[in-house]
Amino acid sequence: MTGLIIRHGFYSNAAPSEDANLVGSIEWNDYHIVEGNIEYANVANVPGSGVNTVYDQANAAFAAANTAKGLPQNRQTSNYTLVVGDAGKHIYMTAGDVTVPTGVFSNGDVIMVFNKSTSSMTIANTGGGATLIQPAANTTGNVTLGGYGLAAIMCVANNINEFTVSGAGIE
Repeated sequence: MTGLIIRHGFYSNAAPSEDANLVGSIEWNDYHIVEGNIEYANVANVPGSGVNTVYDQANAAFAAANTAKGLPQNRQTSNYTLVVGDAGKHIYMTAGDVTVPTGVFSNGDVIMVFNKSTSSMTIANTGGGATLIQPAANTTGNVTLGGYGLAAIMCVANNINEFTVSGAGIE
């Protein structure tokens, strides 16, 4: 890649005259990324920009974009009904069942559920309002998650409250 331009910590291939927020630019004739950091060789400094400043900003942008964030945990010790804030999290259940409500999630929202128990638990729909599809079993309805099981719940059609539930330990 050559002609990489850094602006406010982001990168672009725009020409300097096209970007009023230009911070600086460098040309990379050979580069690669290792653990979120730009590792490079044969760097040419474009006149008017400092390679070190641009390099640091590029590393910061790559690190922010490429660092594995993990799934935040929501620990529960009894029956629990999912809330919109659970999207993108994992629910750590030590006891009780999980209920999937209707009208809460958007298409593509994913919630992971970990059953930290030797006993099975239920992932239930709200009074029959949500459709829980088990792709592997080709069935719908409440889902039983065995002890130490892990399930992914994904909203696939929020207009009809439809979710897929799959994972390890589904009985």
